Amino acid sequence: MARTGRRPLSPTTIELYARMLVRAFGRAGAPGAWADRVDLWPEGCKSILRAAIRWRCAQNGQDPAFWLEQLPRAYAVRREVVIPSETEAQAYEAAALELHPERRALALLALKLGFRAAELCALTRAAVQRAVDTGDLLFVRKGGREQTVRVQKVAPLLRALLDAPAKYPRRVATSRPRAWRVAGEVLSAGGPAAQYNALRLLVVETGRRAGLKLRPHLLRHAFATRLARDGASVFVVQRALNHASVTTTQRYVHPDADDVARFTRA
Repeated sequence: MARTGRRPLSPTTIELYARMLVRAFGRAGAPGAWADRVDLWPEGCKSILRAAIRWRCAQNGQDPAFWLEQLPRAYAVRREVVIPSETEAQAYEAAALELHPERRALALLALKLGFRAAELCALTRAAVQRAVDTGDLLFVRKGGREQTVRVQKVAPLLRALLDAPAKYPRRVATSRPRAWRVAGEVLSAGGPAAQYNALRLLVVETGRRAGLKLRPHLLRHAFATRLARDGASVFVVQRALNHASVTTTQRYVHPDADDVARFTRA
């Protein structure tokens, strides 16, 4: 039976709907007494059954509401992203101060500038040198877009990064230091994946010293929340995080109870 104003169902879809209806209601294949414990079906199967019931009821001129009400949707719990509070972020910064200068720089830049781990590892030496000289860091962000960031406030970290030697592969026996080409080489002599894992391990270990459970991306959330807490508009935070949509940016800002209390009138 053709559906007015809609594209007709394909034979494959009709066959699938018919099988689901027979499984749920028995050989009749029409909404009636349940032949199976549909409440125990996986959510994907129940979703197909709902569509099948609506299709069959449209054919028979029936209202599907009664049967659809007996198929409650099961929603997966969306766990809240728990980011470090301001006190915990300061404890992380204090723990990073105990590291060697180059490791300290990489541990803190993710929190100070909100870089993604891959972006931080891919910083070129030329870009960092130019940033130290001019105060502007020009680099490639996710999606291949160039962006300029003012980095005068973190210039000591960048200078410490420039002074660090690159890691040599284990098979190379030499005592002569080699300048790194991308910042990830300060932590690992492997490829991008090894450098990313080394940075992640650095953040995890530094967080553990501060009594925290962290990963690099949580520092990005903390950076965005700090900006908003200091009065930056959501559009400024969007620019800092290099998001195409402000909707994405809103997921990175996590006001807490104290933030709300500041604006609550007596």
